[in-house]
Amino acid sequence: MKTKLFARTVAVAAMAVCLAGCASGPDIEEFSFVPCDSATKAEIALLAEFGGGTDGRVWNINKDRDRAAKDAAVWYESAPIRFGTNTVCVSVAKSKRTGSPIQIADAVSRSQILCCHDAGHSIVLQCAAAFGRGADERLMVVKPKATYRNESVIHIFDQSFTCVWEMEHVPGRSWRAVVSPRFPDSVFLCQKDLGTGEYECYQITKAAGSTEESK
Repeated sequence: MKTKLFARTVAVAAMAVCLAGCASGPDIEEFSFVPCDSATKAEIALLAEFGGGTDGRVWNINKDRDRAAKDAAVWYESAPIRFGTNTVCVSVAKSKRTGSPIQIADAVSRSQILCCHDAGHSIVLQCAAAFGRGADERLMVVKPKATYRNESVIHIFDQSFTCVWEMEHVPGRSWRAVVSPRFPDSVFLCQKDLGTGEYECYQITKAAGSTEESK
């Protein structure tokens, strides 16, 4: 019942976000965020169990493995992610001035910071994934905004590392990213219901013709 209610809420919220933009600021691009049908959900849930993707474009947190050293400048850091012509690492930076921002750095030279984006105070980074093709390839990062609130924010960055879309108040803090070769222009988010063991899955796809110039 809870999952069905969330699905209906997300479907309505997705339409509202696409039409009105996110609450935290003006969106440059438009994306849809809709529940998967049963067949797609089964496929995505299976991929989620095996890491979410095998081509270096997806990272899902392992808290023990991905937490940085105590004296590091970041809390959590992803494995390298292939994104466009770059290979990047996504992390949650330690910053008293702006809370715990999302930081994107070059995977080879970690000191080369490509982006630092305000993302609230929670220190946990849930997942990140590159999706899309060519000039339309984007990087999705999911992170809770507040430490004790059971909800997350989806952030999507373009290849200039500008945040072009956000969706706030997404219920849950255990989202996993999945990319599927059958859906090359989409990325999926799913999380497992600890009570039933079933996944809830949602597809994120860029709206056709959605660019800053088209608005």
